[in-house]
This record gives sequence, C-alpha cells and structure tokens, in this order.
Amino acid sequence: MIPSVNFPSAANAPESFAWIFVAGALVVLLAATILLIKVYDLHRRREAESLAIQGRISNALLRDPSLSRLPIAAAVSIPLWRGSPVTIEMTGPVPHPNLREAAVHLALREAKASGATISLEDRIIVDPVATERAA
Repeated sequence: MIPSVNFPSAANAPESFAWIFVAGALVVLLAATILLIKVYDLHRRREAESLAIQGRISNALLRDPSLSRLPIAAAVSIPLWRGSPVTIEMTGPVPHPNLREAAVHLALREAKASGATISLEDRIIVDPVATERAA
C-alpha cells in the first residue's frame, strides 16, 4: 500500500491567503490602537505638566506684593515632542516697565524650576492707567 500524501489544492489557496490577510489586518489594527493610546497618554501628561507650571507661575505672581493686584496671566503650553521648548505666554497690563520686567523674571524663574527649556512670549503691555483699573 502506498501512503497517501495530501498536497494543498489550488482551491484552498485563496482561503489560506484570506486568513493571512485577516490576521495581518488585526495586527495592524492592534498596533494602531496601541499607538493612539500612547499618543493620548503623552498628550494628557504634557497637559498636566503645563497646568502645574502655569499654577506655579500664577501662585508666584499672587505671592509677590507688587504684582498681586495686577491682571497678569500666564498661559503655558508644552509640545508633544520632548526636544521642543515649553512656551509661556504672559499677558496683561502693568503701569511701569519695572513691573513688567519683574513679572517676566518671576515667570522664568518658576518655569526653570521644572528643568525644561523655556520660550517666553512677552505680551505684557505697559499702561500707566493700569493701576487705576486694577484698584
């Protein structure tokens, strides 16, 4: 008796390719989902870090007696990519250029405590009438 050998028929070939295609599609879908979760988690961590730096700057502005009554605000944004600098945007009116410099130096000092590279956008306006509005 001659042993029988089963060779794959040509009719079964498309079915096996379909399973390979489905398995490959599932692997790609799983990898894309994992990548999206990682990017979302990184975005969430960067947002929390920027809020922490923004809170430190705001608290420092409130603790300083000469700046606490002025409507100065700091907005902090941290890009997703690690090598990019932290951007701080300072806005609001101050009555004297010395107060503007004090606010900028205070924000830089508080932000540098986080250890990141800083890029500050100074949009503080020197307006001599600002003390009347702040009072």
